[in-house]
Amino acid sequence: MYPTLVTVLVATTAYITLFNRSLLTNIKATLATNLTFVYNWFEIGHGQSYFDRAMGGESPFTHLWTLSLEANSI
Repeated sequence: MYPTLVTVLVATTAYITLFNRSLLTNIKATLATNLTFVYNWFEIGHGQSYFDRAMGGESPFTHLWTLSLEANSI
């Protein structure tokens, strides 16, 4: 799972860099928290509601928090 996650993060970050630079805000923290499977807590800590963000065309990393549940259940 981890090599696939890294591939997704690199490819998505490259896409964002080329086509939607506004999503580069906090990209280092976003990548770090996704790699450590705590992105959901990062979002909660920044006062973001998952459901509000998912409906508004937000970061493509929004849904990666589910991997933390899968990784911790193995």
